[in-house]
Amino acid sequence: MSRIRRLRSLHGEQFRYELLKRDGRIQFRKFQESGREHYHLRIWLEAPADTLARITKVSYRLHPSFSRPVRTSNDREHRFAIEIWTWGLFEIEATAYFDDGSADSTSFYLGYELPEDDGHTYVDVG
Repeated sequence: MSRIRRLRSLHGEQFRYELLKRDGRIQFRKFQESGREHYHLRIWLEAPADTLARITKVSYRLHPSFSRPVRTSNDREHRFAIEIWTWGLFEIEATAYFDDGSADSTSFYLGYELPEDDGHTYVDVG
């Protein structure tokens, strides 16, 4: 279910995302009783070790409906990952900041597909 996009001027870098699972089941929750089901996702930068070593942080600009639409990760060990809860599909702008003071941005579409529920596919973690 991962989608991949390349940073414009780098080589081999890709943003990936995945639906997070608990005990093999896709996590969801409702933030309001009559609201939509939100799904738990992780987004990260897949890149060669030498490229990751030069990056100091990655900022993600999410949909403006998020209470905090800009999320930043300094966590190189986990490939600058962030985790979000979302019900929708949208464009994300990501900016990688390098130790030499430069930055590079790209955008990618967060477009996950939900599998049909067989009674054991999803777990409500709300």
